[in-house]
Amino acid sequence: MSHVNEDVDHLNRQILRYETVLRSGVAFFQGSDNVSREEWHKFVSTLQLNQHYPGMQGIGYSKMLRADEIASTEKQMRSDGYPSFKLKPSGMRNEYSSILFLEPMDKRNLRAIGYDMFSEPVRRLAMEKARDTGHPTLSGRVKLVQEMETDIQPGILMYLAYYKKNLPINTVEERRIAIEGFVYSPFRMNDLMRVIALKDPDINFEIYDVDHLSSRNLLYRSFNKSSYHPKFTAIKVIEINGQIWHIHFYSSEKFDAEHSSKSPVLYTVIGLLVYILLMFIILGLITSRRIMAEKSKELISHKTRLRTLLNSATDGVHIIDMNGKIIEYSPSFASMLGYTNDEMAKLNIFDIDPKFSIQEILSAFEPLPEEPITLETMYRSKNGEFIDVEITAQKILLDDERYIYASSRDITEHKKSEKELKKLSQAIEQSPNTVIITDLAARIEYVNNAFTASTGYTLDEIIGKNPRFLQSGKTPTTVYIDLWEKLKQGKSWNGEFTNLSKDGKEFTEEVTISPIIQPDGNITHYMAIKDDITEKKRAAERIHYLANYDLLTGLPNRSQLNDRIQYALNDAKRNAGEIALLFLDLDRFKDINDTLGHSIGDLLLRELAKRVKKLLREEDTLSRLGGDEFIFMLPHTSTQGAAFVAEKILDVLTQSFDINENELNVTASIGIAIYPYDGSDPDTLTKNADAAMYEAKQKGRNNYQFFTKAMQENASKNLQLINGLRHAVEKNQLSIMYQPQIAIAENKIIGLEALVRWEHPEFGNIPPSEFIPLAEDSGLILSIGEWVLRRTVEQAKKWLDAGLPETIIAVNLSAVQFRHPHLPEIVTSILEEFDLPSKYLELELTEAVAMHDPQSVISMMDRLHAKGIRMSIDDFGTGYSSLSYIKKFKVYKLKIDQSFIADISDDLEDKAIVKAIIRMAHSLGLRVIAEGVETTDQLAFLKEELCDEVQGYLYSKPLRANDYELFVNDWKLKH
Repeated sequence: MSHVNEDVDHLNRQILRYETVLRSGVAFFQGSDNVSREEWHKFVSTLQLNQHYPGMQGIGYSKMLRADEIASTEKQMRSDGYPSFKLKPSGMRNEYSSILFLEPMDKRNLRAIGYDMFSEPVRRLAMEKARDTGHPTLSGRVKLVQEMETDIQPGILMYLAYYKKNLPINTVEERRIAIEGFVYSPFRMNDLMRVIALKDPDINFEIYDVDHLSSRNLLYRSFNKSSYHPKFTAIKVIEINGQIWHIHFYSSEKFDAEHSSKSPVLYTVIGLLVYILLMFIILGLITSRRIMAEKSKELISHKTRLRTLLNSATDGVHIIDMNGKIIEYSPSFASMLGYTNDEMAKLNIFDIDPKFSIQEILSAFEPLPEEPITLETMYRSKNGEFIDVEITAQKILLDDERYIYASSRDITEHKKSEKELKKLSQAIEQSPNTVIITDLAARIEYVNNAFTASTGYTLDEIIGKNPRFLQSGKTPTTVYIDLWEKLKQGKSWNGEFTNLSKDGKEFTEEVTISPIIQPDGNITHYMAIKDDITEKKRAAERIHYLANYDLLTGLPNRSQLNDRIQYALNDAKRNAGEIALLFLDLDRFKDINDTLGHSIGDLLLRELAKRVKKLLREEDTLSRLGGDEFIFMLPHTSTQGAAFVAEKILDVLTQSFDINENELNVTASIGIAIYPYDGSDPDTLTKNADAAMYEAKQKGRNNYQFFTKAMQENASKNLQLINGLRHAVEKNQLSIMYQPQIAIAENKIIGLEALVRWEHPEFGNIPPSEFIPLAEDSGLILSIGEWVLRRTVEQAKKWLDAGLPETIIAVNLSAVQFRHPHLPEIVTSILEEFDLPSKYLELELTEAVAMHDPQSVISMMDRLHAKGIRMSIDDFGTGYSSLSYIKKFKVYKLKIDQSFIADISDDLEDKAIVKAIIRMAHSLGLRVIAEGVETTDQLAFLKEELCDEVQGYLYSKPLRANDYELFVNDWKLKH
C-alpha cells in the first residue's frame, strides 16, 4: 500500500504541473499586448518541459480566425520566418483556429504550425467545451499532427481558453463573444502513461476513449497482449474534464499464479487496489483549485518555477500567513498597489486592507471552505487612493503551516462600468422616450416602461411580436422601405410613424432606429428610440394656424393674405391681368363693443365673415386684419367687377344680425384699390385701399370709394399731422376755447365747456374732429389731455380770483384718459397745484365710453366722486345706455347730443327723444343740458320741456379767455 500511495502522490503532482503550465501560458498572453515568437520561446524554455513536465509534447497557442483574416495571418507568419506557411487543411469554413505558436520547435512540432484544429471534429468538440466552460478540457483520441512514420501513438490534447481582455466572461454567450484563442498541449498517450502510471507488475489495464472495445478507440495498454486469460477483471467508467474513459483492469499471470488459493478476502483487497488505481488517475486528471492549494507546498519548494508563474500572472497573486504577512506575491500585485519589491517585502495585509485585523483573519480562516471563494473589498495603494478589487481566496497548507492563497483583480474600472451600466439601464428604463430592442427578424425582445405607458400594451402582449401591430395605416409604405434599406446597410434611420395605441388612439412618433453592432462587427439587434410628438405636432399645426389665420373668424390673416396677394400679383404680371383689393371697415363698431361688450362684438364679426364669404368665388380671399377691418382680394377682377362685389357686400349687410337676442344693424365703409393702377405690391395696394375706405367714411359711411391720388395726399397729410401733434404743446400751437353754458330758468351763466383747438403752421386751424382721433390712435391723447386739464384749472382759478361769477368748467375726457388707473390722483394733484376747489370742475364722459365695461366705469366714478369731482354724460342718446347703470353712475348731469337738437323744430322723432331724455333724467334727479342750440325755436321747445341748461351759438360761439371776460361783462349789462 505504501508503494501505491507513493505513486498516487507522484501522479497528483505531475497532473497539477500540466494544468499549471497551461494557466501560466494564458497569464503570459494576458500580461502582454503583443506576445512575440521570441518571447514565447523564452517562456517555454524557462519551464524546462523535459525535466519538470515529462509527457508534454509542447505548449502552443491556437488563434481563432475569420475567413477574412486568413490572408493577413498567412502574410504575417511568412514574414515571421515561415516562408511556406499556409493554413491547413485548405477549404472554406465558418471558423478557424490555427496553430501559430508551438514550443519547443522540433521536427515534430514544426509539422503542426498552421494546422486548423477547428477543422477536425474531435479537437473542435474539446475546444468548444473549453471555450464555453472556461476550464481545461481533454480531447478524445486523435492522431497528432506531430506523428512521424515510426512509433505512432494515440494522442490527446488539453485545451485552456484565452479570452479578449476587458470583456465580460460570466456567461456562455459572453465567453463565446470574448474568445481569442487557446493555449494547449499535445500528449502522446504511451509517453504520458510511462510517466504517470503505476509501476505494479500485478495489475494490467487498458484505457478506451469510448465503450466500444476496438483498436480504434484504444488510448493505452499497459501490457503486451497475449493469449492468457486473467482470472480477475474490472471495468470502471470515469469522466475526465468532460471526456469519458473506460478503463479495463486485469490481473497478471504472475499475480494469478501466486494468489490463486487465497481466500475471498484477498479478492476484496484486490478490488480495493483496483479502486485506488482508478481514483489516483481520476484525481490526477481532474483540474481544480483544491488540488492547486493542497499541492502549493511543492510550488513554494520550487522557487524558480513559482517565480515564473508569478511573473506571468496578470492578476495580483499573493500568499499571506496567519499573521497577515505577505510571504509571496506576483509583480502584477506590487504594480497594482504602486509599491516596489523592497517595499512589498515589508508589507502586511493590514497595510493595504484597513478592514482586516489579526482577529478577523483568524475568525475568517476557520469557516473558509476548501474550495476557492470570491469576495470584493478595497485596497489602499501606496499613494493613499483606494481601489476596488475582487479576490479569489482559499486556505492552503504549506510545510504543515496554514496560509491563505489569494488572487486579486483590480475591478475599479469594472465597478465604474457597472455603475455606468446601471445608470444607463436606469436611464433607459426611466426614460420618457420609448425604447424598443428587437432581434434581426424584428421580434421584440425588450421595451421600457415608456412603451407600455404610451401604447397601453403589457410586456406579455408584445414580447416576441413584430412592432407592425402598432401601425395605423397612415405611415406611407415608402417610409418602411427606406427604413429597411438603411438598416440593411448598417446605418441608422430617422423618421416619423403614425401609430395606434391599444385603445385605438392615434399618436405620432419621431423615431430613430439603429443597428446594435458587436465588437466583432456583427449586427445582432435593432434598437428604436421613439419620442411621442403628437402634442408637438398639434402645437406646430396650431402655431402654423395662428401664424396664418385669424383666431376669431378662421379667415386668413395679414401674413397669409400677403402671400396670396403676391401669388396673384405674379400671375397678373405674367398675364397682364387685374386684381381688386377691397378694404372694409364696419361703421361705429366700437359703439357695439362699448355698449354690448366685446363678446357680442366678436359674435357679430364671425357671423359677418360667414355672410360675406358666401358672396365670393373659390379663387377669392377674405382676410381679417384685426378689429373690424376686412380685406377682399379678388383676382382677375376689373373696376366694374370690384364695384359689383362692393355693392353686394353693402346690400347683404343691410340685413340685421340676431346676436344673443340682440338685433344689430351695421353698415360698412369700403375702399377699393386696383392692380396695376393703384399699386404693384401688397403693402401699397393695402395702404391705398385703406385710404379709400377712410374717404368712404368721410363721405357719410355705408358706401364704397375707389382710390384716388387725392386720398394718397390726405393719408400723407394725416402722417404730417401726427408728427406735428408730437410737438404742438411745446411749440404753443394748442389753445383752449370756452363756450358759455346758460341756465334757462334763471337766464344766467352757470358754466363753460373747455374746447381744445390746434393752429397748425402749414395747414392752419385743424378741427378737433380731425386731430383728436389722430391723437387717440397715436397714443398722444394722454399728454394732450393732461395739458388741457392743467390749463383749464389754471384759468378757472384766475377767473375766480379776478372776481368773475362762480362757474363750473367742463372738460372732456377721452376713453384712454378715463381708463387710466391714476386719473383721480392726477385730477386732484392739478386742483391742489392751483388751489381750485373741486366743485368748480366737471369732467365729461361720452355715453359710449361710459357703457363700455360699466362695472369699471362705476368704480372710477365712485373714486372721483369721493374726491368731490363732478361727472356728466356727454352725447347722451347716441349710444346704448342701460337705465340700471345710469342709476348707479355718480353723475349729476346728462348732455343731449346736438344731432337731436338740430332738427328738433321739425322732426317729431327728435322731439320725442329729447322729451324722453329730459323726463328720464329728472326722474333720476339729474340735470339736463342741450348742446348745439342755435335758434330761438329750439330754445323755446327746450324751455317748454323744462330742460335745465343750454349751450350753443344762440348765446355764444367758443371764446378765448379774454373774450369770455368781455362776454361776461356784456352779459351783466344786458341782463
